[in-house]
Amino acid sequence: MTVVLGSRADIDLAVFRRVAWEREDVVVQPAALAAVDHRRSELLALVGADPGRKLYGVNVHAGGQL
Repeated sequence: MTVVLGSRADIDLAVFRRVAWEREDVVVQPAALAAVDHRRSELLALVGADPGRKLYGVNVHAGGQL
């Protein structure tokens, strides 16, 4: 079988095991890829607006918002 990811909610320990140890293929749905692209654009705009701004922990508290 193939693991299909549509959001972060689709990733759990069972999925991790299937991919990491059972070597199942992974497909990331287009909507999920679009969401990643959108968030990346937002981050780049934030950094570009003030290049001297110090950023810390851009991956901290990375949950809850989908």
